[in-house]
Amino acid sequence: MPKEKQESYNSDITAKQIEEWTSSFDKLLASDRGRDMFMEHLLNEGNERYLEFWLRCERLSESYRKVRDEASAIFETFLEIDAPMKVDVSREAEAARLKLEQKEGEGFGVFDEAQYRAKARMEQRFYPDFCEELMRKKKAWK
Repeated sequence: MPKEKQESYNSDITAKQIEEWTSSFDKLLASDRGRDMFMEHLLNEGNERYLEFWLRCERLSESYRKVRDEASAIFETFLEIDAPMKVDVSREAEAARLKLEQKEGEGFGVFDEAQYRAKARMEQRFYPDFCEELMRKKKAWK
């Protein structure tokens, strides 16, 4: 099967990327280059704070996942009933297990609703203009 030809519209983006980014806001946010270009667009509009807020919340969530995973690994290694390096602190182990279970679904959770609203605002107010701009560039470069 022949490789799909990727038309380069400048040194950084392809027609395929433009199609992905304009078809899905989540795909745009998942792409480093797409986010960079969207940030440039928001900077020009004076609205970069929305994306900056969303990105910082994402980094916080990633940090939480790392901490949660490490806490679970410590529990499994040292406190589980059949832990390979069992530390005998049964009452405290049960308390730790309960705390891990309670925190499992919570995450940091502090900014979840605000992050969701910021993302929704970007998608509704700023993303359509960005897509139009990309499509104009795509047409102009053909």
